[in-house]
Amino acid sequence: MIGAELHFKDKNITIYNCYCPPGKEHALHAMNISDQCIVVGDLNSNSPSWGYENQDARGEEVDDWQTNMSLLLLNSPEDPPTFYSRSWMTTSTPDLAFATEDIALKTTRQVMDQLGGSDHKPVLLRVEMITARNATSTLPRCNYKKANWDHFTAPTDE
Repeated sequence: MIGAELHFKDKNITIYNCYCPPGKEHALHAMNISDQCIVVGDLNSNSPSWGYENQDARGEEVDDWQTNMSLLLLNSPEDPPTFYSRSWMTTSTPDLAFATEDIALKTTRQVMDQLGGSDHKPVLLRVEMITARNATSTLPRCNYKKANWDHFTAPTDE
C-alpha cells in the first residue's frame, strides 16, 4: 500500500493505492480514511457491486469496509474488465476505485486500452477540482525554449 496527500489552498485529498494478493490478508483497515479520500487498487475480490456474478469472502469484507468507511464505489458493473488472464483467457475486474462522497460526485472513471506487458488495463480517474482562486495570484508559466524536447519525445516515439 502507498499513500499520498495532495494539498490545495482550501482542502487536502488523501490517495491510497493498494494491492491485495489472492489468499493474503488485506490491509484496508490500516488506511486513515479522511473526509476527502480516494482509494484505488487491485483488491482481488468478487462482488456483484463491481460486475461479478457471485460474492466471495474478500468481496464481502471489501463491501463491509466500504460501508464502514462511508466510501462510494466508482466502478460500475457495466464497466469493461480491467484484467485479462493470458493463462486462462478470461477477464475480470480486480481493480477497484472508491472515494468519499464529495470526491465521488466529482469523479469519472475510465478503463483505458491495454498497455504492452501488463495483464491489467490502466484506469483513469478524473476529479473535477474547483479551488478558490486568489485574485492576486498569477498563473504558472512555462518556458518552452528551455524544454528538453529530445528527452520528452523519445518515449513517445517508441
